[in-house]
Amino acid sequence: MTVTLLTPAYNAEAFIGRAIESARAQTDDDWEMIISVDPSSDDTVEIVRGALPDPRIRLVIQEHRLGWVGNTNALLGMVETPYFAFLWHDDRLHPEFCRRLVGLLDAHPEAVAAGGAIERTTGEANRQNQSIRGTPFERMRQILANPLAGYDLKSIYRAAPIAAGLRLRHIAPKDYHADRVFALEAAAYGDYLALDEVLYYKHFDPATLSAQWMRDTHGPAYMSAEVAQRAEELAVILTTDLTDGQKQHLVELVFAKGGGRALLSRDDEVADAATAADWQSRVAAAAVVRLMTADLGPTDPVPPLEADPAQRAFAAAELADLAAHAIRHGHRAVAEAQATLALARDPGCAEAHRHMSRLLIEDKETLAERHARAVAHAEAATALAPEDSRVWEALARARYGAGDIDGAREAILRTHALPGGDRPPVRRFATTIGVTLDPVTDKP
Repeated sequence: MTVTLLTPAYNAEAFIGRAIESARAQTDDDWEMIISVDPSSDDTVEIVRGALPDPRIRLVIQEHRLGWVGNTNALLGMVETPYFAFLWHDDRLHPEFCRRLVGLLDAHPEAVAAGGAIERTTGEANRQNQSIRGTPFERMRQILANPLAGYDLKSIYRAAPIAAGLRLRHIAPKDYHADRVFALEAAAYGDYLALDEVLYYKHFDPATLSAQWMRDTHGPAYMSAEVAQRAEELAVILTTDLTDGQKQHLVELVFAKGGGRALLSRDDEVADAATAADWQSRVAAAAVVRLMTADLGPTDPVPPLEADPAQRAFAAAELADLAAHAIRHGHRAVAEAQATLALARDPGCAEAHRHMSRLLIEDKETLAERHARAVAHAEAATALAPEDSRVWEALARARYGAGDIDGAREAILRTHALPGGDRPPVRRFATTIGVTLDPVTDKP
């Protein structure tokens, strides 16, 4: 046999027969199918047993509930053919699935997986995977930039990565997004090749896990999975054979370019604001903990991470956003680490300077050296963004913390003179340092 079709099943009596028939309809009959059934309360086992006269189909009954990731990993351990594919219990294959994709992989030994377009029964547009080629670093970078681009679990894979230990990782609490982490890890093994034609049919029957995920997009379990997904992506990156500089780039990309800004700005989609704040701060903290505890060799110089200054400025702005988020939720160590990373990317990032100044002056145990650093960051921010009232307010507070009252008064007057500078916190601080501000109507 050339291809093993792996089908983890659970309470699948309504659709498992459809999946089996799509396997039998393959124009290339050089395949076997292993169906592993988690303990179910319906007739899934009986339906599969009805297909067993076909010698290519094998049934495995699990004694204990493994869940979809555990059951899938159990199946991966049974693969003995050169190729394998996942045929999920509620989906079906195009008759040309095996012939077209095995032929493509046979012709391209540098590729580890191949897939076609996916037709969805929800009425949405077909999902079109993209070919991903290059070095392991380049492939992983492409996956982080577009996690739905390739290495989909509806493709055919070479079995060699499985022999090397590749498995799906558990993503607490419900294994949401385990497929995306698997894609990132698979990218380290070889290219992904994509065909334009539809070769897989994705069904969303109401009782399936896929349908549950679609209903639960903004629920607490899904949010926790977002955090766990990123932690696992970081674990994948830090255990590769990439250079230290490449690892650092990908770690930052998980949060800065891989949806970090969107992930950390979804308070309005969460009914419980406290839950949202906790969730978001855990995401930000996970990045820093993974980065700061990584075993990055101190003697290995980190190469320029983006040659294009515009790309470096973009990454710095994203990291500054994360620092601002961490400040809002009281995670000052996280914020300082993010702001530091931003300034390493782009010393001209005014927002990162502003955040660093704020963090340094609000440390209640700060020393004179920290006050001086706060003033330096604030002055750098005012030089970079002289028309931004917020950076002048930061400078006023930094100078006050350093004991420069006259300098603080000068900066708060400049703050108030700029658009957006007549804010209650500005007026309160002005009163603290003995400055009387003109009414806003007197401003030009």
